[in-house]
Amino acid sequence: MVLPTQSAKAYWALAGISFFWGTTWVVSKMAMEYFDPLFMTAIRQTIAGLIMMSYFFFKNKYVPTAKEVLLHFVLGFLFFMGANGFTTWGIKFIPSGLGALLSCLFPLFLVLFNFILFKKKIHPKSLIGLLIGFGGVAFIFSGFLDDLLRSEFRGGIMLCLLGVLSWTFGTIVTTRYVQKKNGFGGLGWQMLFGGLQLALFLVFRGESHNLHLPSEAWFLLIYLIIVGSILCFLCFMYALQNLPQEIAGIYAYIIPIIALICGAILLDEPISLQLIIGAIITVAGVYMVNYYSRTAKKK
Repeated sequence: MVLPTQSAKAYWALAGISFFWGTTWVVSKMAMEYFDPLFMTAIRQTIAGLIMMSYFFFKNKYVPTAKEVLLHFVLGFLFFMGANGFTTWGIKFIPSGLGALLSCLFPLFLVLFNFILFKKKIHPKSLIGLLIGFGGVAFIFSGFLDDLLRSEFRGGIMLCLLGVLSWTFGTIVTTRYVQKKNGFGGLGWQMLFGGLQLALFLVFRGESHNLHLPSEAWFLLIYLIIVGSILCFLCFMYALQNLPQEIAGIYAYIIPIIALICGAILLDEPISLQLIIGAIITVAGVYMVNYYSRTAKKK
């Protein structure tokens, strides 16, 4: 029996996150039939973070310093309370596939804020990609003019965009301060902190939640914890460490497609020709930004 090579495992990991992360958008929307989105996210990330952190801590594979704990606290706020919390809350009011499409704008925001904050030059073709990407989003929204008149729909869009911004700032902090060798172990601490921060926020709001729910609700939540948070993030880190960056980044283009298809099948979310064309334009713009930004770095 021939065992798969490290590279082959990394490709399988990439395929896994591309598919299963796409499904989590729809599963999250389905779980909102039973859970408040922020409450659900708090439970999901706290349990997932506790499992991951405990494993690496007690196996003595990663014991953070006080400085690293503080850093993970900040990243937990940006990645899991902010990004995951906002986007999960946002898709309560908009189709899950549309939320996934908005999330793939992250590379565009990253290039823009690196330019604004650190004066990093934008490759001319990356600039064209930025215009194409945002143009694709504008084309998509032109098909939702009636929905945009509803305050809830607009609020969902804003929440998802705030989530993208939070993920962008988390990525900027990570690239500047987090050592690669601490990626796996530190992720658990970030999830745990993000989940606890959300839980504390809900306590301050004085919210109470019914936990006497049908088994389907708990199966959906377990799927999000085990598959969406633990397995997908571990596969994500593994793919990043064992594949070229340009290949590992392919997941960002596949996830919205999976989310759109699953949303149509499981939730009867509409997929129009305009949405498909807009998605293609947006993804093409994001690809250009990614590709030419990496090209500029190599020179």
